[in-house]
Amino acid sequence: MKGTERYTTAWALPVLVLASFVVHGLTFAYSAFSDDHSALWNAGVQGIPWRNGFFRPLSDLTFRIGFLLHGSDAGINRAFNVVLHGINGYLLFRLIREGRTERMFAASFAALLFISYPFHQESVVWLVGRESALGAFSILAGLCILSGGSHPARSWAAAGVLLVGLLCYESAILLPVMAMPVLAKKERRPSLIAFSLALVVYVIARTTVVGWAANSYPMELISDPVRILINVPKVALRSFLPPDPDTHRQLWKGLGLAVFFLLIAVLDLRKGWKNISEVPRKWGWWLALAYAIPVLAAVSTRTSESDRFLYLPSVFLCGYAGLLITRIASRPLRLTTSAVLILGAIVLTRAGQVNWRIASDRTERILSELPALSPGTRTFVLGLPDAYQGAFIFRNGFTEAIHLSGKNGDRYIDTDAADIHRSADGSLRVRHRGQDLVVGAKDPWYSWTGNTFEKRSNEPRVDRIE
Repeated sequence: MKGTERYTTAWALPVLVLASFVVHGLTFAYSAFSDDHSALWNAGVQGIPWRNGFFRPLSDLTFRIGFLLHGSDAGINRAFNVVLHGINGYLLFRLIREGRTERMFAASFAALLFISYPFHQESVVWLVGRESALGAFSILAGLCILSGGSHPARSWAAAGVLLVGLLCYESAILLPVMAMPVLAKKERRPSLIAFSLALVVYVIARTTVVGWAANSYPMELISDPVRILINVPKVALRSFLPPDPDTHRQLWKGLGLAVFFLLIAVLDLRKGWKNISEVPRKWGWWLALAYAIPVLAAVSTRTSESDRFLYLPSVFLCGYAGLLITRIASRPLRLTTSAVLILGAIVLTRAGQVNWRIASDRTERILSELPALSPGTRTFVLGLPDAYQGAFIFRNGFTEAIHLSGKNGDRYIDTDAADIHRSADGSLRVRHRGQDLVVGAKDPWYSWTGNTFEKRSNEPRVDRIE
């Protein structure tokens, strides 16, 4: 029977990876974005960790392997993200199916909804966002392993997946807690031992390499309990609606969505949603735990920035939706609702991709318009755009982007007014990447106008003395 099950669902993996390509394939033409340049240059070209304070060595390693195989092309690197996204959809399919043929519709719908879920831009289009997808992969893979039946080797296999996941992204830490509902009582102790060993190995490795500074990223997430409470309704709203700077308009959208779901429940008079309790309780447990990440980290309601934190919750949200939608007794209504949700998700995904295309165009224009360097000088640049509607441009990575383009990025210094000051001896200085750079008398200044670089006739006026 197990062999038959593997055969009958083998089609799902290529189909879901193909679906991921269909939904996200247009983004292969986009440039790298912001931190992507740092990852491609540092981890890819130079083979070193691309940023300090984080411990995600296997995520860094994917950029290195990618460079060795095909160079630093952004489109090919993005294909890795798209394939990974499709694989995660397949793991979700397997987790719902659990070998039960009556769940085929629920599993297929959930996987397709997840593939097309509109708030995956950062995790798929942004190259560095693969970290959140890798974290979700480890959790899904671990749960699939443990859901496959009782065998001592499964616990150790899941623990190995946990360790790999932690070396990619910190969200994998949720796997041991999420695993509890799928473990029989006799399996819990050996599984906890295996998970504990994996955690010990991770703690030792991280302590040795980067440590656990008080101002590290994980600590920052839990430092403000009031902010965490405020994040709960924001995250709930953003799980279903695209960002919008107009709060009132967003509330009206939320009301419209609520009416849509209420209408479905009213139309399905025979059975309706009264059987919601039939959805396995473990899915509610998984969903609640997954939402701890965006609630702690916060998700923007104005732009798509930080949508990567919705990646893991979306796995279980789509899974829950797949199991829930089978409770609609009317087959035509069930199929219509499924089609509307998936098509709506694709439309919103396409709309979100437009922002990243615009950010890509601006990134490429900035690099193509770089002023020529003068011998023996550095060129200081003001006014580079940070992002467009949440799609990153040069929030970071300007120096590395220039290196990747074949020029000397160390001689182009991007800055803003807050980092320019005069020292006590009267010299003009720029604080850049932890260093105070003295501006030479012949160093030119340029400002980005939105279309090109304009040379300034004078250096910026600065009254602040440090």
